[in-house]
Amino acid sequence: MEIAADGSAWTYYLRKGLKFHNGVQITAKDVKFSLERYLSKDSMYAYLRDAVSQVDIIDDYTVKLTTKGVQPYLPFITGVNYQGGIIIPKDYF
Repeated sequence: MEIAADGSAWTYYLRKGLKFHNGVQITAKDVKFSLERYLSKDSMYAYLRDAVSQVDIIDDYTVKLTTKGVQPYLPFITGVNYQGGIIIPKDYF
């Protein structure tokens, strides 16, 4: 994980070879898809909508989150530290 010098963006680097329970490899498209579901107006995760303005795929294993100002607790509200996680396979839906 890397934070922009001005605190306006967070870049996450996925570990290659990680797989979902169904055996499909986790990629940046799954992370983007999952986070954008939580950013939707229908999601109950308003705190994530209040913190993140954009999710971009840099490459297959890199995702950049642009924030609405400095967000020191972003790893906690994006689910990175949750035991169950919030990343789901995009192609599963």
